[in-house]
Amino acid sequence: YNGINTPIPLTEEERTAVRTGWSVDECDYVIGSVGRFCPEKGFDVLLKSLPTLGEMFPEGKKLGVVLLGGGEEHAKLLELASAAPGNIKVSLPGLVPDAARLSGAFDLFVMPSRFEGFGLVLAEAMSHGTPVLVNNIPPLIELLEFYDSGKAIDFYDDREMVCREIIKAMDMPRTSPPELPFTTQNMIDGYLDLY
Repeated sequence: YNGINTPIPLTEEERTAVRTGWSVDECDYVIGSVGRFCPEKGFDVLLKSLPTLGEMFPEGKKLGVVLLGGGEEHAKLLELASAAPGNIKVSLPGLVPDAARLSGAFDLFVMPSRFEGFGLVLAEAMSHGTPVLVNNIPPLIELLEFYDSGKAIDFYDDREMVCREIIKAMDMPRTSPPELPFTTQNMIDGYLDLY
């Protein structure tokens, strides 16, 4: 497995400050992801679901959606974000330093990737104990074998089902930072064993 440098957890004060910087501090719940803004990451399918998600979201509540990253689909994603209903606030802060640490400010980490080789940002989100909802592809399912607060769904199936699953995932508990095998030292030891 690829190794990650386990991010230092955010304090409550830092978490509040980060969410304020993203302009989602008034939201009752914040979902987010990290990655390149390119077709394989599937951020377009997540944003296209927001009008339906807004209709299904609990009355009187507000949802924040944050995508950290940049790339060739930035303009397209901004256009899709502009169609979000009034009870959903979308923020695309761009490329940010220490995104692995900042992902700890999400209440739910979503990863609708069409394909992945490993899922480094998923491992980083899991290291925070953040609940995760990922697309049903083998590399991401394999990572979830080491994690209790996560679920894989087909993000490219029925849009209403996807929205129901996002809302259900909001009840998944945040856990204490777990012991995961995706450490830099384990990766180094694995390569040395192979050599």
